[in-house]
Amino acid sequence: EVQKTAGDKLAFYRNKGVSSYNFISWNQKADKAPWLASKEVRQALWYGLNVKTIVDKVVLGYGHQVYAHTPQASWAYDDTGFTKYDYSIDKAKALLEKAGAKMGTDGIYRWTDGKPMAMRIETNSGNNVRETIVQIAQEQYKAIGIKIEPLLESFPALLDRLKPQVTDTEGIVLGWSLGLDPDMYSIWHSSQNGKNQFNSVHYANPVADKAIESGRNGPDCSVPARKKAYAAVNKALNEDAPYTFLYSGDSIVFAS
Repeated sequence: EVQKTAGDKLAFYRNKGVSSYNFISWNQKADKAPWLASKEVRQALWYGLNVKTIVDKVVLGYGHQVYAHTPQASWAYDDTGFTKYDYSIDKAKALLEKAGAKMGTDGIYRWTDGKPMAMRIETNSGNNVRETIVQIAQEQYKAIGIKIEPLLESFPALLDRLKPQVTDTEGIVLGWSLGLDPDMYSIWHSSQNGKNQFNSVHYANPVADKAIESGRNGPDCSVPARKKAYAAVNKALNEDAPYTFLYSGDSIVFAS
């Protein structure tokens, strides 16, 4: 709209978002969705969502997919060895079955305990972007045999439910706004899952923990050493899929 009305008066600048991204978190200690503890299931949820469609519909293409925690604009970014999780219903179903799920006659998978794989994805009401993501996820996960129940609530209520001690959550659509330093201790270290801490999905990986500690505390705190450490963390996050990492919106600026 700005380009239509003032395009001849304002220069347009588009840059990659520096320090934020959106995601669907998966609670690995969810009471009602024990399958979220399975890495294969979480990977299936990533393959089963067409993130490109989300970028095109939600931000009209003004964004880029992300595959781990560190933003592309960061000096610590390194996507060597990343799985890009291109949308594939077949891969998603194969991973669900590898994890032990069996398809029911109603088109919904049953978990190893025989219960239908139905769960909630929740986000804050009134946020059109996130509500649209939930809607798309509901439609696309049905195609891989997982039933999604949307839950929209106030932002304060959502934050209360995002605490690690709350196990009555499954998936949550949210976003991080990060600082410029790539330290990710408070979000991903396994020790940070206590009251009012940020590892709400109960992610725990000894290799990632060690790399996070090395990047934070050294003893070698040079840029190359820290970059190597955070590359190891991001590789683990990309493999373990504690989130379905979605996209980072572009920074859009008009200037006279």
